[in-house]
Amino acid sequence: MFEDIKKIIKFNLVNSIDIYLKKYCYHYSSKCKNTLQEPDYIAFLAIEFPEILHRLLNKFLRPYNFSITGVFTHQKPIANFIDMSGSCEIGDLLIIYIFRDVKGIKHYNSLLLQAKISNTNRLNLNELDNQLILYTKWPKFYYSRAGIINGNERDVIPKTSMSGAKYLMINPDNTICNRNNPFEFIYGTAISNMSLVINNPFSVELVDFINFKGGRTFEERPKDISTDDWVSDEWSKMIWDMMDILKDKKSNRKNIGKSNFPRVTNAGDNTLYYIQHFNTYSLFDDLDNSFKNDYRNYENINCFGCIPMIIIEGQESEVNLNYR
Repeated sequence: MFEDIKKIIKFNLVNSIDIYLKKYCYHYSSKCKNTLQEPDYIAFLAIEFPEILHRLLNKFLRPYNFSITGVFTHQKPIANFIDMSGSCEIGDLLIIYIFRDVKGIKHYNSLLLQAKISNTNRLNLNELDNQLILYTKWPKFYYSRAGIINGNERDVIPKTSMSGAKYLMINPDNTICNRNNPFEFIYGTAISNMSLVINNPFSVELVDFINFKGGRTFEERPKDISTDDWVSDEWSKMIWDMMDILKDKKSNRKNIGKSNFPRVTNAGDNTLYYIQHFNTYSLFDDLDNSFKNDYRNYENINCFGCIPMIIIEGQESEVNLNYR
């Protein structure tokens, strides 16, 4: 892992991400017959942004190789509270980072985001808002509308706000796309609280995330497990739950002129695309045709309830080029 991205490189990377986010959001809005809606902004991040991010990461962080997969669905898993009334979506976007260091050791990071549209950098929520309760108190819950994991229970700790679950603030004012102001951006992040205040542009949050200075790490899951007690960390289980219901199907966002488009988009070679049961196949693993065929048949059993995702894979080169 790169512990410290040089300040000038981080500045240029963050600035480039913001420029492209503004540019493409403006392009989206110009094609949209109506006002962009929250799912449109998420669809952009999941479908269009991976290719942009892939180019930028491989340009600015040259000692490392990156591949990125984007997944979009509009139907999301529901968390139903067990010891209190209430239910809500798990989130609007899950970002996964799988990093393989030069020794071949994999490191995992995650960032769960709930989107809110606001034209200011502050938004007040009701203390009884179920999404806020989930992200700040983490009551024990079970899944519904979640395909193969329906009914599974999770009890995430600690029971408080955390860096792994934040709000994604979206500014609907597209006039900022034509203004070269680093303090104006489309996407920002806020710590889960009754009073949501943007503490980072999304670009900064993302760069810190791949530097393991943001998000919440999660544990690797063994390929062969027979029970649900493979790890005591319920956060890790929840993240792998989301991976379990990742399937390949079509989605529609008619508001932005896209229909029947692939739910999965890939940027880079051999991205983490095929996921089945407890095995992950990525740029670090071999794929064979028989598995691909098996997966295509399996995906039709349960193909709903997947949270939109951005899956980033990074690999450290043997020659670090004195980058650190």
